[in-house]
Amino acid sequence: MNKHTYVTVTATIFLVVTVLHLTRIVTGFEASMGGLVVPMWISWVGLAVAGFLSYTGFCGLKCGNGKSCCQREGSAAVELKE
Repeated sequence: MNKHTYVTVTATIFLVVTVLHLTRIVTGFEASMGGLVVPMWISWVGLAVAGFLSYTGFCGLKCGNGKSCCQREGSAAVELKE
C-alpha cells in the first residue's frame, strides 16, 4: 500500500467517525460501555478531533505534489513524502 492510498483510507475512516459522532449529537443517542453511560461531551470532542484529522488528511492529498493546498502561510500541515 502506498502513502497516497494509506492517507485516503485513514482520512475516510476519520470522516466516518466524524459522521457517527455528529449523528449521536443530533439524535441524542445514549451510548454505554461496560454499563457506564458515555457523556455527550465526549462526542463533541470526538467530532472536533476526528473532523480535524479527516480534513488535514484530505488536504494532504489535494495537491498531489506532497504539499498541502490547505496550508496557510506560516502554519503547519501534513506533507506526503514518497
